[in-house]
Amino acid sequence: ATYIDHLLPYEFVEHRSVPDTHASEQRVLTATIRDRGQERQIVGKGTGPIDAYLGALRKDRGVEATLLEYHEHAVGKGADTKAAAFIQLAGPDGTRLWGIGMHPNIVTASLRAITAAVNRLAAAEDSAA
Repeated sequence: ATYIDHLLPYEFVEHRSVPDTHASEQRVLTATIRDRGQERQIVGKGTGPIDAYLGALRKDRGVEATLLEYHEHAVGKGADTKAAAFIQLAGPDGTRLWGIGMHPNIVTASLRAITAAVNRLAAAEDSAA
């Protein structure tokens, strides 16, 4: 519960990712999030969906976080297998916190993990203030 399903201030809803028509090594990601219960779309570009999602959070919501570590694992076997993504982010003050996301789709699991880590950073900033 500490690392998964940290739903405030942001909750990840869904995403779409397509190649950037202007840069062959870039992706454009459109994500739907809930910001304190209000649904909104954010858009970012990056070398992949993780980079693009962090860029979208930075650009549209002012989130300042740097990706430090990323790991993924399969949980379960066969048709019931889920992906678990583990993301460590650093906040602007150097605070390092992990988030975990689980989902059958590894990209969705990764974006959920980023959201959980961002929310944990926001909670740490609020408690320090």
